[in-house]
Amino acid sequence: MVLVSCSYVPLEIPLALGIPAKRAVFREPGASCEAYLPRDFCPYAKAFAREHGQDCVVAIAGSCDAMRRAYDALRYFGLAREVHFVDVPRSCGGGAEAYYAGVLRDFALELAHAVRRERGDAGASAHDVDGPLFQRRLVAVMQSMNSLRQGLSRLFELVAEGRISAMDAIGTALRVNDALGTRPRGNWDSASGAPADAGAARGSERGGFMSTAGTAVVLEGAMRLAGPCGPGAGGSGGSGQSRSGGRPGGRARVGVSGTCLLEPALLGVLEEVGLAVAFVDSCLGPRSFDFRVPTDEGVGQAEGDPRTDAGADENAAAGVNSSVIPGGSLDPFYALAHAYLGKPACPRMFVGDMRAQHLRKLVRSCGVHGIVYFAPKFCDHAYYDFAELKRHVGESEGLPMLLLEGEYGSARSGQTLTRVTAFREMLEGRLGLG
Repeated sequence: MVLVSCSYVPLEIPLALGIPAKRAVFREPGASCEAYLPRDFCPYAKAFAREHGQDCVVAIAGSCDAMRRAYDALRYFGLAREVHFVDVPRSCGGGAEAYYAGVLRDFALELAHAVRRERGDAGASAHDVDGPLFQRRLVAVMQSMNSLRQGLSRLFELVAEGRISAMDAIGTALRVNDALGTRPRGNWDSASGAPADAGAARGSERGGFMSTAGTAVVLEGAMRLAGPCGPGAGGSGGSGQSRSGGRPGGRARVGVSGTCLLEPALLGVLEEVGLAVAFVDSCLGPRSFDFRVPTDEGVGQAEGDPRTDAGADENAAAGVNSSVIPGGSLDPFYALAHAYLGKPACPRMFVGDMRAQHLRKLVRSCGVHGIVYFAPKFCDHAYYDFAELKRHVGESEGLPMLLLEGEYGSARSGQTLTRVTAFREMLEGRLGLG
């Protein structure tokens, strides 16, 4: 399994190689974390310093100094089978995208080399990163992941509508993530990890691993929480927020922002004290889902701006068009770099005021009355980001902002409960809900 540290590292690459892959989401710090990295250290980065086992490959993105130190510790102490450093640019645009496309291709080559080293020559054509079979599979996985992201995005739209709770939505996203990290079944689950021939590959190109991993079942179950979703349908889902009716019901609405939402349980705490969570701006939320990877012909050339391609909407649900690869103009690595660097920015990116514009749009569209910002302790990116957002969103929109700092296990601490309750009371006082 490949475990990635950052939402900017595409899961599509290991999945196309037949390797289970997921975002690293830790439920608690490892028992041995303190033995490898300092105590006063980013808790998410420190959580990587644990024994991952010899079947685990860890991909660390160059997000910050803390993650670089985690990468060093993983390699030095041999805590994982393999450790890869993925140098994610801090900006978007042609130059950054072209550079990142090269980084992603190198990442694919490293993973493919490891697969061939373990499995020998069996299925070698499927692991030739520049060959037609692998590139067709990669495009197929990109399309399947587009569909999956679209479903998760819809789930968080239901949160904004008050039809399901943010805790339910995040829980579903985490279960989907876990499903991607399970060993796929079917055509790709052979001794070589690849289909026996090109015909079998084409039969599995349309994302068979996605359904067998259980992601569709997880999403379908989550959608049922919202009840009927047609026009005029009333929300009668299975969560506290759904029962309260979301926007009505006398509850102050808040948005949650931050870097990595270290503890999803914080959303449950906010809802339990009487706040309605309308959006989650975190790398565990829509920031990782509200984009699609272009798979159309003509996308993938550094010249011009591929963001303007006219066929993007129509292609989102299209099947693999193998006529454009290889020999066509689609470069799947450039397409991945283009899409991932252009997704809603997180605090690690240097993109001017794009972060503030994105959060301001969420604030206005969701009609929130305040913002709760969660910062993992010792996270420099979070502290800088909070100061900027407080100035350019909180003050400009007249919204109170609550800064919560924490580690694993801090969501239900007495201090957090006290501060969240006081924040709710202050919002209710402003709204005349007391």
